[in-house]
Amino acid sequence: MRRATRDRGADSLVGATVYSTMEPCPMCAGAMKLARLARLVLGTRHATLQRTDLGRYSIERFCELTGYDLGLTIGVREAECTALRRRWGKDHLLR
Repeated sequence: MRRATRDRGADSLVGATVYSTMEPCPMCAGAMKLARLARLVLGTRHATLQRTDLGRYSIERFCELTGYDLGLTIGVREAECTALRRRWGKDHLLR
């Protein structure tokens, strides 16, 4: 997002779609809202990894609380994204 706005201007992300292996944290979701992204295509979620550090957070809850009308497609290549996250992070310790 930072590179796109730097290279193409602040309005370049309006209406764009972002593809993410992992559910965005509240701070990243806030940046998406401010950038006026329209759609999120999501691989895996914090709940799938049994993470508890964000409480009951989900992108849907964030959108509900902030009035963010975000199109959402979930579970795209979920098994692969979950495996990737477990290899990259320390989430494997949670199972």
